[in-house]
Amino acid sequence: MELLWVLLGMAIAFSLLSIYWAILNFRLKQQLKRQSPHQEGNFQTEGLPRLALPASALSANFSQASRADSDERWQNLSQLEQEVSDWQQVMQVAPIGYIQVDEENRLYWSNAQALKLLGIPIYDEKIARQQFLLQLVRSYELDQLIEQTRSQQQPMQKAWVFHQVVPDPLHPVQQQGRPLCGYSIPLEDGKVGIFIEDRLEKVTLTQQRDRWASDVAHELKTPLTSIRLIAETLQPRVESAMRVWIDRLIDEVMRLTNLVEDLLDLGQLDTSLAPKLLLKPVDLPQLIQAAWGGLEPLATRKQVSLTYSGLENLTLQADESRLYRLFLNLLDNSIKHSPEQRAVLVKVNIVKSSDLSPAIQNSALQELETNDLEPQAGEIQEQPQAEQVEIDVIDAGSGFPEEAIPHVFERFYRIDQSRSRSVVTDRGGSGLGLAIAYQIVQLHHGTIQASNHPETGGAWIKVMLPLPSVDTVLFQPSNISLGV
Repeated sequence: MELLWVLLGMAIAFSLLSIYWAILNFRLKQQLKRQSPHQEGNFQTEGLPRLALPASALSANFSQASRADSDERWQNLSQLEQEVSDWQQVMQVAPIGYIQVDEENRLYWSNAQALKLLGIPIYDEKIARQQFLLQLVRSYELDQLIEQTRSQQQPMQKAWVFHQVVPDPLHPVQQQGRPLCGYSIPLEDGKVGIFIEDRLEKVTLTQQRDRWASDVAHELKTPLTSIRLIAETLQPRVESAMRVWIDRLIDEVMRLTNLVEDLLDLGQLDTSLAPKLLLKPVDLPQLIQAAWGGLEPLATRKQVSLTYSGLENLTLQADESRLYRLFLNLLDNSIKHSPEQRAVLVKVNIVKSSDLSPAIQNSALQELETNDLEPQAGEIQEQPQAEQVEIDVIDAGSGFPEEAIPHVFERFYRIDQSRSRSVVTDRGGSGLGLAIAYQIVQLHHGTIQASNHPETGGAWIKVMLPLPSVDTVLFQPSNISLGV
């Protein structure tokens, strides 16, 4: 009896399987009919191969297609893994450091150069992935660069001096800071990649060059003074026809003397030598007007006036003589490059960090001012203080060429006068005026930025100085004019 039930079950199962094969075969034929060409309005079905075992053939075809797709996927995956491995090998021997962190700032990957620059010991990759970057590298600037890149989702640049943590605080060893520059890029899933450049050699070479220039300037100062004294002694004693040559000689000696003095000033302003500032309360508007007064003969000759707007009284802690030199250089440039009978505009205001545009907060200069170990103006620096003094100096000249803007604060950089700012009637300067202004701003922990003003089309120098304490009264009226 049990055998009968077993045979009956097998018969039912075979019947169901036959019905399933028939349905599957019918659907396959219908599919082939729809794919065959039309003839006289009828579907052409003759010549179609008949499947003796349609289900088995379909299963075999499906298995073959699955294997082919799986093989292709594995092949693509192997190629990707090989490419990643190749790039990792390239990055391991690259002369620039590279680190990558995940969304929680855990170290995800690092090459050998980055380990060397940041003082990270050779690590086990599995262990390192469990550690935060700040556990391995005590660098607030690097952590800030990562956070700003992740929040703003754009590449950024930051320069700083990295000091390794002393291994034994009880027996500290003097360590020299290493100037670094980081270039960050946002990646997927909150990851951030940072290229780290070692600038120690570049900074050292330029410091040696600048010290050499300063030494040469010291040697030239005495003979130039002697030549000037001799020329001035001969000036009233020669015939009038020859006096023009003595006058030209004195002018050239004065120009060289000014160049030597500028070089000596730059040597004194070298921030890597930690120059001292004589800080005292300084009335900024009054200092600007005093600097303009020193240039009044030049302004009168060109019929250029000063239009000042902003704050009537603004006191801040600064080195008065250095700040006076800053505005003297900026206003001198503006007067020289302004057309006749035009005005130089100076604006002084107080701004909060929230009012600063991203371009001001995160702008980066293309070249590091290599005589300084500190971050340069225009690069990402620490978060701005609650309040800062914003000083704008704007002229109505032809402005800077766009390609020259990243270089205007470099030493001895002079714009081709045949292409731009051709209104200059006298010989060009030494190329050190803006470099000196830049160093003075850096010493006061400020920033300076050059651009062209959208309204006047002339040069626009923006200076930002920290403001620890102020005493301000708004102008009534809001602006005044000085000069002719």
